[in-house]
Amino acid sequence: MANAKPEHDSVWQKTPYTNLIRYQSSQVDSARIKVKGKLIRWSLRTNLITVAKIQFADLEKAEHQKTRASPQLQTDE
Repeated sequence: MANAKPEHDSVWQKTPYTNLIRYQSSQVDSARIKVKGKLIRWSLRTNLITVAKIQFADLEKAEHQKTRASPQLQTDE
């Protein structure tokens, strides 16, 4: 009989909101955003989930605007 492995103890906790996570030791909320295939994890510097939700929306909007505003690199071959 094989020994069952315990579940992975992560330092991140899930929250009721998608893409918002909480660091266990400090109880500070962070945002996880995927922009152009890259994962961005950004501390929201708050432990209040309602404030984090508002900050997340602002951060997500700003990150997506940055990618739209940056010129695309084109190569001529």
